[in-house]
Amino acid sequence: MKKILMATAAAALMAGSAQAASIVNGSFEIASDGYSNPVSGGFTTLNAVSNAIQGWTVSNGSVDWINGYWAAADGTHSIDLSGNGNGWIEQTFATNAGTLYTVTYYLSGNPDAGSVGKNAVIEALINNSTIQLSDITGIKGDSHDQMNWELKRFQFTAQGSQTTLRFQSLTNNPYGAAIDNVSISPVPEPATWAMMMARCAAGRGCSPRAPERNNPFDSGKGRPSGRPFSFPAVISPASPQNRPPPGNSLTI
Repeated sequence: MKKILMATAAAALMAGSAQAASIVNGSFEIASDGYSNPVSGGFTTLNAVSNAIQGWTVSNGSVDWINGYWAAADGTHSIDLSGNGNGWIEQTFATNAGTLYTVTYYLSGNPDAGSVGKNAVIEALINNSTIQLSDITGIKGDSHDQMNWELKRFQFTAQGSQTTLRFQSLTNNPYGAAIDNVSISPVPEPATWAMMMARCAAGRGCSPRAPERNNPFDSGKGRPSGRPFSFPAVISPASPQNRPPPGNSLTI
């Protein structure tokens, strides 16, 4: 039951958050208007500056846009961060300054050749200035069918109303790190989580602003917020027939 409450609470918080950011086309499945997908079972090398992938920009060097050439982590498409050499691919999205965000993505490496470890960088930027940066290493897949994708996480605190997420290859040959299924979500503040979980546990709704329940003694009509509840009549303690039997009590 606890697990269900926690899952419900998390979903409610994420759905209602004004701090939500989103990645467009995080699995690289959709081509921008006027562009074609790579042929099925193959790939297309995209040179900078290219907007062929909806939501994304190849901003430096080149990347390979994969469509079934090897097994994807999600769908059929993914990205080799090294096309003819090292490349950059990035996306800019709305954020709230001061909010902590978690980026999740899947990482592997081109299985065709090159070293076992394919080095790259994931970076969050504002106005082309680095907010947070992390070195990453994609491990060469065993084969096209066994890419051994690994789920990775990256966190940054936004400094403005827009943030750019960039993946940059450090492998200057055609066999780079591979990425797929990129997504982002805000990290709830501890106080928000605590308030929400307290409401869930009390059965008052899994939302930080769940409405108060009506008092069961007010004939179901509810009462104005902030006004104390009062009984419509006073029970006289002088009347024995109105007193509860010994051992019983009524607590309001």
